[in-house]
Amino acid sequence: GGVKPDALVAVCVERCLNMMVGLLAILKAVGAYVSINPTYPKERIAFMLEDSAPLVLLTQGRLESLFAGMTKTLPAIDLEAGFPLWASQRH
Repeated sequence: GGVKPDALVAVCVERCLNMMVGLLAILKAVGAYVSINPTYPKERIAFMLEDSAPLVLLTQGRLESLFAGMTKTLPAIDLEAGFPLWASQRH
């Protein structure tokens, strides 16, 4: 199945109102998340992902270059690509 309530999810997004609304809907079903600031150095991002071993990474397509070579075994979801889908879901 998908993300279970106790799963750890990494979240790396730029701040904006639409993204916050989408994240709140997504995180409602998730037990814990690792907040990764997109302004962190790549080495810190890589360490955080390796250390926390999240089930999935929620991010924005324009930030994809931050994770080059890091997401081979970690599924990454582009929240902007799916935002219309998330926005239309019942909460």
